[in-house]
Amino acid sequence: MEKFEDVYERWEQRQLSQAEAAEILGKSERQFRRYIDRYEARGIEGLRDGRLGRASGKAIAAVCLGGLQTRVVASLRSRAMAFSKDCKCRSIAFNVRLEL
Repeated sequence: MEKFEDVYERWEQRQLSQAEAAEILGKSERQFRRYIDRYEARGIEGLRDGRLGRASGKAIAAVCLGGLQTRVVASLRSRAMAFSKDCKCRSIAFNVRLEL
């Protein structure tokens, strides 16, 4: 954050262009402009990642599904095993010329 403040100050004094400031920070010009807007609106706190400490969308979805995904996967696996066994039986029957 200190680095941004230094670069911002140099940009504000017109010692750096937006492109140069963005390059120093390793960001795009557009991202630097977003940082400027956030910094001017909320100060240094505006630059902190707002996602920190929050559950991810995937974690929330997993809780909301209440095990539905686990049940669906288990069902699909059991069907796949049944299909696989049926195919093996048919293959063996074909090889020994039996009819099922």
